[in-house]
Amino acid sequence: MGGVPASERAGLQQQSDRIKPLYEQSKLIRAYEPQTVPGFLQRPGYTRAVIEDGSRFHGLTDDIDQAVEGRLNRLRILESGKCMFSLVIEAGALYAQRGSVAVMLDQLDYVERAASFANVALGIIPLGQLRTIWPGEGFYMYDESLVRSEHWTGGYRTKRPIEIETYLRIFKLLQAQAVYGQAARAEIDAARSLLQSREIS
Repeated sequence: MGGVPASERAGLQQQSDRIKPLYEQSKLIRAYEPQTVPGFLQRPGYTRAVIEDGSRFHGLTDDIDQAVEGRLNRLRILESGKCMFSLVIEAGALYAQRGSVAVMLDQLDYVERAASFANVALGIIPLGQLRTIWPGEGFYMYDESLVRSEHWTGGYRTKRPIEIETYLRIFKLLQAQAVYGQAARAEIDAARSLLQSREIS
């Protein structure tokens, strides 16, 4: 799957520092994640598991502690209430265990809690949903000026209006597939119940 992405070679902490101003300046952040809880919702234990997985794959181990702290800036920005968030997650992301059972339970609890924040609209696309748009790579849209996405071999970003318009269309289709409110909480509860049953067995 290719070499280490340039963003990873530059260092995980440096990467977090570079993107922080973008988070702070945005008024509306949209995010879609098919396999992972969006970074803005990630609790420390979950973030560490994600970074350790990526570092292990790319052979990087030098600044994991600093990278975890840097990425927690995203959580702080979400909780500050200064920015609006529209997040869409495939339900499968809630079942993909990252870290220990305790880490995952903590993460699912936080996802449910964050769904009640006044500045967060959280949609979950249920398993087995009849699709009008296929699952694709995760992406983040900052206002309507920039789209960022991480692929296996590196990051992708665009400021081109025509491409941003396409991502906006995709996001609206994904939103239409998602459930919100009590139905979204039911999806989280189902993932939590399965995880707890594994812990007991």
